[in-house]
Amino acid sequence: MTYNNYNQDKLDHRQIIIEFYGKVLDLTLHELRACERTVIFDQSKQIIETEDTRISFIQSVEAFAIAVAPYFDEEMQKYYDKNILILGGLAYEIEEKITDERLKKVYNEADSEKKDHLIIFYQLRTAKAMFSKLTMLLKKLDFLKGGTYDEDDELEGGQ
Repeated sequence: MTYNNYNQDKLDHRQIIIEFYGKVLDLTLHELRACERTVIFDQSKQIIETEDTRISFIQSVEAFAIAVAPYFDEEMQKYYDKNILILGGLAYEIEEKITDERLKKVYNEADSEKKDHLIIFYQLRTAKAMFSKLTMLLKKLDFLKGGTYDEDDELEGGQ
């Protein structure tokens, strides 16, 4: 027997983006940190690994940017082109993109474990900036008007 899963309300691309935006916002409500916990039982060490919310946020912003790409204006396209490799690149590619001289100095003097954390920090900082730019783009395009995150409803209710 075949089931038809297409009877649900169809979502257009705008609605998908609004829902995606909400999911990325939800990630920002949690502490963004590596979530590895070490537990010791009877002198033996056991490691329990959980999701690294920093990586989850970075990947979500990267995917969100890809979803919003058809709506990029020239300014957003330039910003995206300049920064997307930082979100999804390999360590050596990201290292080449570091422009902050102080961060470069600290990075070059760090051991490999600290370098990994600095790369994630740099990606996280870039992801937050990218998400902010994407939010501004959605506002400029009146994308959120009439959606779940309609700021006009909030303003009217507060007046």
